[in-house]
Amino acid sequence: MKQSTAGIISEFRRLGVSAQEAKAYVALLQDEGVSGYQISKNAGIPSSKIYTILNILVERGFIVATDTRPVKYFPRPPVELLNELRDDLTSTINSLSSALQSFQNNKKSNGLLAWNINGRQDVIHKAKEMIQTSERRVFLATWAKELRPLRKVLAKAAARGVELHIVSYGPTNFDVGEIYYHRPSDYPYRERKEHRFVLTTDDSKAIIASLGEIEADNGLWTENQGLVMLFRDFVIHEIYIIQIEQVNPEEIKALAGLDWEKLRLS
Repeated sequence: MKQSTAGIISEFRRLGVSAQEAKAYVALLQDEGVSGYQISKNAGIPSSKIYTILNILVERGFIVATDTRPVKYFPRPPVELLNELRDDLTSTINSLSSALQSFQNNKKSNGLLAWNINGRQDVIHKAKEMIQTSERRVFLATWAKELRPLRKVLAKAAARGVELHIVSYGPTNFDVGEIYYHRPSDYPYRERKEHRFVLTTDDSKAIIASLGEIEADNGLWTENQGLVMLFRDFVIHEIYIIQIEQVNPEEIKALAGLDWEKLRLS
C-alpha cells in the first residue's frame, strides 16, 4: 500500500471500517476485477484472512463479487458509496437523537438535581446564557454590581417580549421591566458580606449564588422543577416584602425592626 493511503485508512476507521477492510477496498480501486488472491497481495493482507474480509465488504455493499470461477471483485464507485454511508449515518444520528431525547424527557426526578458553579465570572456567564434563551419570564434578585453586566441581555430579552421582574438590593438606574428596590441591608451582606444572586427563567431554569467579599464565590444552577419554583417563589416573596414595606413602613418597622432583625433567627 502507498503511504498516501494512510490518511484514507484512518478516516475509514472513524466510520467503523477496519483497517484491513479499508485496505482491501482501496486496493480494489487501484486494481479492480481481480481475485481474492490478487487483492491479498495488493493490499498486504494475509491470504488466510482475505476472504473473510471480502465477504464483510460484500455484505456492507462496499464491493461486488462476480458469479464466476475464480470469483472476481469490483469496488462500488466512491461517490456512490460515500453518499450511501452519509445518508445511513445521518439517519442513525437522527434516530439516536430522538431516542435519547425521549429518555431525558422521561427521566425520573430523583436524578442529579443541581450543578455547582464556582466563581463570579461563571455565574454571570451562565446567567447571560439563561437570559438570552428566555422566552416568557425572568425573575432576578441581585445587587447593582451583578446587575451591571446583565443589563444588555436583559434589555434585549424585554425587547422580544420577555417579562422582567427584578429585585435590586440597593439603588440602580436600570429601568427596564418591573424593578423593585430592596433596602441595601440584606442580611447575608450584613452578616457575611455576601451578595445574594437568584435568577429563574421561564419557570424551567434557575441559578442561586453567594458572591462574597470575604469567602469564595459559589453557586448552583438547576433545571429541577421543584428547585426552580422554590427559587422563583423566593424572589416573589422578596417583592411581597418590598411592597408591604412601601405601604406600611412605620408599622413594619415597629413590628419587625429596622432591618427585620426582630424576626431573624439567631
